[in-house]
Amino acid sequence: MQSGYFETSGVLFVSIVVIHLVISLFFLGGRQAFFEPYKAPPEEQS
Repeated sequence: MQSGYFETSGVLFVSIVVIHLVISLFFLGGRQAFFEPYKAPPEEQS
């Protein structure tokens, strides 16, 4: 029973963290805020 409990709490913990990160990303500007550093905006290239 203990092993099952640890597995369940681990899944719940990961789920909460993922949901929190997703919500934070939306507040920061959605996917653009996440991918912006990787796109290298043309303003900096000029």
